[in-house]
Formats: sequence, C-alpha cells, structure tokens
Amino acid sequence: MIEPTIRPEYLGAHFLVDPFPRQWPYHFFIITAFNPDGEIVDADENARRNDSLCKALQKLGISFFEIAGCSPDTVHQEPSFGIEGITVDRAREIGRVYQQIAVFEIYGDRLFVVGCALGDRLEAGSFPERLIYPRADALGGRNNPILIEMNSPGINSMMDDRFGKDSWTKTRDFTERDTITDALFCWDIQLYNGCREVVWFKRNYSQPFRGIHISPARRIQ
Repeated sequence: MIEPTIRPEYLGAHFLVDPFPRQWPYHFFIITAFNPDGEIVDADENARRNDSLCKALQKLGISFFEIAGCSPDTVHQEPSFGIEGITVDRAREIGRVYQQIAVFEIYGDRLFVVGCALGDRLEAGSFPERLIYPRADALGGRNNPILIEMNSPGINSMMDDRFGKDSWTKTRDFTERDTITDALFCWDIQLYNGCREVVWFKRNYSQPFRGIHISPARRIQ
C-alpha cells in the first residue's frame, strides 16, 4: 500500500541552492520544519519551527547545510536542511517530530520521497535536474534568456556570478548553427562538484549582445 499522504507535488519538488556546493554528499536527506501536516502556517511560526530544527541538529552534532524545497515555478518555497550521516529511520523520526508528511532522500544522483508515517519510498527521478539556481533566475530566469556583453570577459564574469569564481571550467565549445542573421553555439561546462552543464548562447548579428540559456545540471558518470 502506498502511503496515502504522499501527494503528487512531493514527487515534482525542485530545490533552490545558493551557493552551488563544490561537492554534493553521495547520500543525504532533505528535511523541513515548515507547514506541519501539509497545512500552511504564518511566516513567524514557520521561522520559529525552522530555527528549532536548526538548533536541534546543532545540538545533536549532525552535519547539515541549508537548501530550500520549492515548486517548479519557485512560487512555493520551504527552507530546509540537507542532512548527512543519518539513516532513513532517523530521517523519518526527525520528520515526524516536526510533523512532516515526507522527507526527501538523495542517493547518488537519484531523488526519493520517503513517507514519515509508513516509510514508503518512491523514486522521483534525477536530483541534479531538480536543482534551481537563484543567481541564474536573478539574471533573467532559466527560461528567459538574458543579454550580456559579447566580449569573452563579460561571459566569464556572468559564469563566475552564477557558479562561483574558480568553480567551473569550459571543456569545449561548438556551433549548432551559424547563419547570416544569427548563430547558436554552446559551451560544455565542467563543475568541480562532479556535475556538467551545457550553456547555450545565441547571437543576433544585428545587435552587439548575446543571449544565454542555461540547461539543467547533469552529473557526469
């Protein structure tokens, strides 16, 4: 029997992370204290609950980092903690203490949703493909190409703003299309946390700018 409280939106969850870590833990859990039992509470109560969870993890000496679960459009967000070095039973216990319906488990590059009550474990797909970068959105949005100066230092500066200085390297570039009116080309970007990105550039020859589109991160096997 599948746990009845695991809602479809859990399986479609995305995650906001900034700054982008150099190395993801191979196995960890994402747990929030927000919105007990799936019911929206006010901001002050959520802040109090989040602070309580943070202090509890510190007291227990558990390694953790900040990350936020969100809807694909980022309208709904729940600040959370990525927690290393615990078992699935301990993760479910923490979730139950903070009245959570489910917790997220990341194993390698796979994302799972684990019910806190019955322990059902449902695979939700690729974790790297669920990552959203706030700095990229601030520059124009994942699906809304931005304009940057055409010179290479401008491109490099934008990449530093997004991924962090000295945290990426270009492994190759290639052209998809080059016509009299526009050009489409891209860079393969190797991140120092084991993931790979493909960054697409489009140039309109009538304007001294290039637009940019960022593809989802994909872990190199």
